[in-house]
Amino acid sequence: MIQLELPLSTGEPCPVFSVGQQCRYYLNHNGDHTFGGGFHDPVHLRRCATPEQHPAHAWVDQPLACSGRSA
Repeated sequence: MIQLELPLSTGEPCPVFSVGQQCRYYLNHNGDHTFGGGFHDPVHLRRCATPEQHPAHAWVDQPLACSGRSA
């Protein structure tokens, strides 16, 4: 089983939004933002059409998130 390191909770949500989806992490977390379904998104939807690595973002038409990683 893989252990995922989630940021420590400050009790306050991260204020960053993407396409109306708020980042799932807490304020002052370390690492990339995660929006929408996050880790539970289907694998085939974790990457969008942008071939270069880029910041993670939510999808416009559904509550899922592109990881921003290159293919």
